[in-house]
Amino acid sequence: MKSYLQQPLRQPDDERPSYDAVRRTRSVLSNWRLISAVAIPLALLGLLHALTVAPVFQANMLIQIKRSPQLAAEQRIDMPAATEVEILRSRSVLGGVVDALRLDISVEPRRFPVLGAFLARHGHSWAIPGLSGSGNYAWADERVTLARFAIPHALLGRPFVLTATGQGGFTLAQQESGILVSGEAGTGLRAMTPHGALDILVTDIRARPGTQFVVSRVSRFQAVDRLQHALVIGETAKQSNVIGLSLKGSDPELLSRILNQVGSEYLKQHASDQSGAASAALAFYDRQLDESRDKLRQLDARFARVQGIHGTGDPAEESRLLSQQTLALQDRLAEAERVRIELASRYLPAHPMMSGADERVRSLRGELAAVQAKRRSLSGAEREMSNLVREKQINADISAGLLMVRQKLDALDSAGHDEVRLVDRAETPFQPVNLGVGARVALACLGALVAGLLASHMKNTLDEGRRRPPPPRYDGHFRLA
Repeated sequence: MKSYLQQPLRQPDDERPSYDAVRRTRSVLSNWRLISAVAIPLALLGLLHALTVAPVFQANMLIQIKRSPQLAAEQRIDMPAATEVEILRSRSVLGGVVDALRLDISVEPRRFPVLGAFLARHGHSWAIPGLSGSGNYAWADERVTLARFAIPHALLGRPFVLTATGQGGFTLAQQESGILVSGEAGTGLRAMTPHGALDILVTDIRARPGTQFVVSRVSRFQAVDRLQHALVIGETAKQSNVIGLSLKGSDPELLSRILNQVGSEYLKQHASDQSGAASAALAFYDRQLDESRDKLRQLDARFARVQGIHGTGDPAEESRLLSQQTLALQDRLAEAERVRIELASRYLPAHPMMSGADERVRSLRGELAAVQAKRRSLSGAEREMSNLVREKQINADISAGLLMVRQKLDALDSAGHDEVRLVDRAETPFQPVNLGVGARVALACLGALVAGLLASHMKNTLDEGRRRPPPPRYDGHFRLA
């Protein structure tokens, strides 16, 4: 029986894998003109990008929340730090930062296109403004400090051009609105525009005459919104109660100032929130205590006045003594009347004995009437003083109760406060977090070279595809071994 076999083709020695890799490498490198045509422009573009990218700095700060010790029999669920993170990100905190640092005002020197920022970062002194004497560009660390820049709402977000004129003078222009005003540093400038009043105060100008700055202002809401998106806030570790804040930007000093101001505003608001409700309750109890003490002083004054009028310090004891005196006088009066009756049975009314008896009876009745009148007067004083003593006792009890509640509330308020402290304040960063100029240049050159090699490889692949013969068509016959 015949078998039909396909004869395997023998692979030439010059098509082994190692030889094929060397051949392909030589083929790719043979297109050096194409590689140069692709790599050199890309390297130049990468070099230009590496020189124009501003360094990015990052400032950090840590805040610790120390939970207060719980009182006996007090149940409290530990609140997560996410609550404090949202408070740190709130407009009430960041709004104070924007107001304090005037982050809604932007002052940028006018730089030469593309390379101006790079030259300014490596400049050491003020240069002549402009390129070849024109352009009004800033080439070094020129700066303008604004203490106030109030503009109408319609001009928010529009750029103004501030030009230094020398000797502390400046001009402020807004071409679209037809605004052109002049002023001096240290003196406020107020002018009327078609949209409303403009108020600017420049405190310092450090630039050569002719240097221009672009000045603009956004709304407070926009400035707070930008700061909210730029801030990175989060708990450093789960349930650590340590919150980390970081901020990136091109101005390292401003970054540290912003973070430290955020910490100050947060501490201020935290202290206000912690003591707000408790302070209101304590103030209420303090007012009640003051009123109770004032009433006690008034009752003491009334009690002293009653004592001064009646001349006694103990109405009950005085009333007891008057009662005894009344009983004694009544006994003496009864004895005198009995003696008078006996004398009346023996003598006439005109008899001297009868006259003496009548006089004694009248005298005792007068003394008894006086003592009874004093008793009636003393009874009113006794009632008034008894009422005063009772009111004093009631107010004293109320004051003691208020004082006890106030002390307990004060203790609860102190125990319920959480301590917040800045563990690490934001320091001015000196090293950028992005790649340096050298590393960016190296990556740009490497990327350009890789792009050129890929272009050469693609060209060779296309050329091989065009030179390769078409595969043989199957004619229905097999080659016999």
